[in-house]
Amino acid sequence: MKRISLILLSFLGMIACKEQAKENNTAKETTSVHKKEPKEIQLEKIWETDTLLTTAESVLYDKTRDRILVSNCNQGGWKMDGDGFIAEIDFDGNIKTLKLIEGLSSPKGMALIADTLYVADSKEIAKIDLNTKKIIKRFALEDVEDPQFNDIVKKDETLYISACNAKSIYKIENDSLQLAYKGSLSRPNGLLFRNDSLFVMNSKSQDLKVISKDEQLTTLTKDIGAGDGITKLNKDELIVSDWNGQLFYIDQKFNKKLLLDTQKEGFNSADIQYFEDRNLLLVPTFSGNTVAAYRIKK
Repeated sequence: MKRISLILLSFLGMIACKEQAKENNTAKETTSVHKKEPKEIQLEKIWETDTLLTTAESVLYDKTRDRILVSNCNQGGWKMDGDGFIAEIDFDGNIKTLKLIEGLSSPKGMALIADTLYVADSKEIAKIDLNTKKIIKRFALEDVEDPQFNDIVKKDETLYISACNAKSIYKIENDSLQLAYKGSLSRPNGLLFRNDSLFVMNSKSQDLKVISKDEQLTTLTKDIGAGDGITKLNKDELIVSDWNGQLFYIDQKFNKKLLLDTQKEGFNSADIQYFEDRNLLLVPTFSGNTVAAYRIKK
């Protein structure tokens, strides 16, 4: 009887081990699904502007006038030297007006509300009347000497501005500049709203974070270089830039895939913009002094 009991226990133990092995294999398969490689996407370069641009940093579409505005820092990336300007190009890469708007210093991100252009200009936010091409107001902070304002994004009639040195997000609401978010950001740069969530590229921590409606901060994608620009590829997918010269595709699960690397050529990838209706990705090359255009190939 004792021998029969031992044989029975041994048999049951073998069955239990097989079941456990089956469960372990199932768990591995579930994990591998979450680590699935992003789909294949390639870029095809179709044009590049002349090098008359000087330290091209950001692009913005002016729909009313069917033109692309390009911010140019000129000689200094952050200096308040008064030599920065906004250029005008078309969708074929032609520079229509080199110095459309002057009187800026180190202009970067831009946003439009009707005929008013807002430009992040290092220590200030410049408010510009596009009809007269004149700066009508400059917003500045009294409690932060050098915030390094960088990108601007619009949500309804409110503007949100990243401040690299201040490690914060500010907003212009009712014609007043005020703090919007101060948390664990690390030189915040490119901004993008999707529904009520604010996506933030961080150049020092080299990651993509998101701020929820209730101001919860979550890291979504790591190891993306000096995070700079961010743009929608479609409602679920993104393209982001590393200022050093890399572009990454980000899928709906926030996995990344390298699309372009121009570091060896000495070209940066600054504040990018994708136009889905034209299948056109515009990349200001900063020290390359151009804007390059790419087509997405899937």
